[in-house]
Amino acid sequence: MKSFITKWGLLISLVVITVHFIAQLFGEEYKVIEGISKALFLPTLMMYLYVQPNLSNKPGKNLVMMGLVGSFLGDVFLISKSLFIPGMIAFMMTHVFNIIFFSKIYSPKKPKSTLLYTSIFLLVSFCVFMYTQLSGGLG
Repeated sequence: MKSFITKWGLLISLVVITVHFIAQLFGEEYKVIEGISKALFLPTLMMYLYVQPNLSNKPGKNLVMMGLVGSFLGDVFLISKSLFIPGMIAFMMTHVFNIIFFSKIYSPKKPKSTLLYTSIFLLVSFCVFMYTQLSGGLG
């Protein structure tokens, strides 16, 4: 199974995203196909990335995968309009994991902990602010 995903995983992901775009193009009568393909795209891409031999021992691979999980959850939650806030929280989780990942790759000249904690604090503050602004109007 691993060799199949290594060989064909990227093509499968591209087919899934192509089906998604075509379903969007054809409109309302293809909403079910659009929703299914939207939910399938990131898991197929994640499986492909997970089995890549040149990425298996890279530091931060788990942070990237957690970011992709957040994106997947955000996509799934945003299929339903009633789950807008959980979808946005999932996407914010993705951003937090990406910030942590990139701060490990490109270490800043300032102490890492100060810059990282400041960035996370600002991001969380922004999320709380946006939630308080949007929560009343979303019901």
